[in-house]
Amino acid sequence: MGMTSAWAITAHDDTFIARLAPRMLPLIEAERADPGARRAWRRWQEAPLPDFWSWAQTSGRDDEVEAEALHSFQRLTAAGERIDAMYDGGPGDDSFWLIEDVWEQAEDPERMFLSVHTKEYAVSAFFHAIGPRRAATLPGWCGNFAETTCLPRL
Repeated sequence: MGMTSAWAITAHDDTFIARLAPRMLPLIEAERADPGARRAWRRWQEAPLPDFWSWAQTSGRDDEVEAEALHSFQRLTAAGERIDAMYDGGPGDDSFWLIEDVWEQAEDPERMFLSVHTKEYAVSAFFHAIGPRRAATLPGWCGNFAETTCLPRL
């Protein structure tokens, strides 16, 4: 049994973003404001994880403190319950499917950035690589974002 995760960055026109943002941005902000997420973020800032090979294997760990730090980081960089719930719709809500309702609606799906990982979460691997200082400069919260500002086309 294995795990596969994907992280996609797609480009959409202003009309699409105007429809998506009210649905997505409050969920991202709720994840950011969650006290547990804030504690996990501070923990990671104060003590970034050691190199990848020292934390890649979580089973059979002797160091409980190190194992809990790893699990805290992995929970922090997972999509989050609120974002996951968005994809399933909710009571009285229409269904929402990431692939059909976002990825396939991209202006040019062939130019989509797609990172697929086996054995690790794509965002966890990326955040571990760039560290907490650089991760703090990214939009959104822990890999979830909807950029609503218009950037000039080059």
